[in-house]
Amino acid sequence: MRVARIERVQQFGWSPVAARTFMAREQGFHLASDDSDWGYQLRSLPIAARPGQMAVLSVSGELASGAMAIGCLNADESSWLGNYPLPRSRFSERFVIDPGTSERLTLVFSNALGGPSSLDVTDLVVEWMPADLARMLGDSESSIVAEIERHIAEASPYPLAIGSVPSPENKIPGTGVYLRTDYWVKIAAGGSYGHTCYVAQELAARTERLVCFMANRFDLLDAMGIEQVIMDSPSSTCNEIDVLKASRFYYRWLRDRLVELKPAYIYERAILGSYVGAQLSRELGIPYILEYNGSEISMKRSFDERGYELEAAFAAAERAAFAQATTIVAISRVIEDGLIQQGIAPEKILFNPNGCSPEHYAPIDTQQKRAMRMALGWEADNSVIGFVGTFGGWHGIDVLAEALPRLCERDPNLRFLLIGDGNFRHLVDDAVKRHKLQDRVHLPGTVPQTEAANLLACADILVSPHNRHMVDSKFFGSPTKLFEYMALGGAIVASRLEQIGDVLTPSLTTEDLAQVHPEQIDGQRAVLCRPGDTDDFVDAVAGLAARADLWAALGANARQALLDNFTWEQHVHKIIRHVVQRSAAIKGQS
Repeated sequence: MRVARIERVQQFGWSPVAARTFMAREQGFHLASDDSDWGYQLRSLPIAARPGQMAVLSVSGELASGAMAIGCLNADESSWLGNYPLPRSRFSERFVIDPGTSERLTLVFSNALGGPSSLDVTDLVVEWMPADLARMLGDSESSIVAEIERHIAEASPYPLAIGSVPSPENKIPGTGVYLRTDYWVKIAAGGSYGHTCYVAQELAARTERLVCFMANRFDLLDAMGIEQVIMDSPSSTCNEIDVLKASRFYYRWLRDRLVELKPAYIYERAILGSYVGAQLSRELGIPYILEYNGSEISMKRSFDERGYELEAAFAAAERAAFAQATTIVAISRVIEDGLIQQGIAPEKILFNPNGCSPEHYAPIDTQQKRAMRMALGWEADNSVIGFVGTFGGWHGIDVLAEALPRLCERDPNLRFLLIGDGNFRHLVDDAVKRHKLQDRVHLPGTVPQTEAANLLACADILVSPHNRHMVDSKFFGSPTKLFEYMALGGAIVASRLEQIGDVLTPSLTTEDLAQVHPEQIDGQRAVLCRPGDTDDFVDAVAGLAARADLWAALGANARQALLDNFTWEQHVHKIIRHVVQRSAAIKGQS
């Protein structure tokens, strides 16, 4: 079916839609708009509803100047069925449209960013076909990558409207949006869960209104009184092509909602394959803050036998987000260095380690600790070693599992509280079963974030035995457990590994434990051991367990360092300050 009629309309409060120049040609047409135009609307012939079928829109031509998009409205023009930016220069594009029960489609060529635009359309065809075939044609890897590459080429970061750093007393006007689209990850606790909730809490304190658009509900956000909208799921499966296609789904789901909200900013946690935040930022002129916790591509290479089959497409999605961001938050120096090596301007990147909310992770007194130990079935005077995590590839679970029986044999008074679950939990379970340590090791599994904080507070020593670099980079993490341990004021044993070692310096070594006097503790925050060295880890934990006279000083120093440098309040303040500074620079360039 070929598009037939051309007419002027008025939509969504736009000025009357008119083109400065419209010229019909033997094949297609020429369309030009000036600075005041929003576009020109083409309406298709009425069509009967075709259950189970979708429209595949094919359009070819050349965009000589400006920025134009082709959009599709339903029959009564009450909602968008899709809106697709056209690439600069010559193009041949294919878009899939689900009309629902609409009896006609309304196609809109709009001046996406304002300013003069010149478009030649040589061919415009709507074909109907079964939904599965339509999706296969429109959602192929190549078509998505071509779309992503356009976003990269047309990236245009936007400045925040305010000119000074906001505070809880002087908030960012309007609505801020927090976006997280990993629909395949259903979690109720852990580092990324806490990161999202506590960052959102601090953003909400600095913005008149914050709305979190989430792929899955986070109960802690509800408990904090933070507004969250749970988005529909793009798929019941999560293979690689599903993950790559998710941005198109979320774009359709979010676009009208964000047009109505008119957000002051979009803050997005970078997710594998996601470029929807960048796309919406560019199209709607919204400042975009990207939180980048490291390459999931590198994680897959390092802790699986193979990488992603769609690795190139996922990498392109990352580049699209980087290109559009006003500020990229890099949680470690290794990540920052990697971004710079990709050609991203250093001034666009904010190095900003993770943190903790000290009011939610606070030390408890000795009597409370004794009572909690007894509630766990232990003696009040046992020494408790604590760990929390997702038992992932770089958490040093192999070291922890190997160390457990050796530490239990070396010091019968030790008890272990190991909170969480994950891919390598079986290593610990096997060690406990094989060495009959069930009465010495408590494994509650994954518990709610606040409950984990309460449980950890009964530990004397908190451990972080991270032990691996990535296959293609150094360890790039900023473990939230590290900052939670510091806030709890326990004595810490950790690996001297990149940021972990940096944050916990000054520190003691394993060898220092045999000779240091309590009065010699002057700022030291932890005992650091060699990454991946089980012998050194066992000596560090056993040695510190024998030095209860050092626990209080080490714990107090670690908590003070957290209070001085690594609270979530400070973390978010640095982000907003950087966005304000970057915004001033962007305004100065325009």
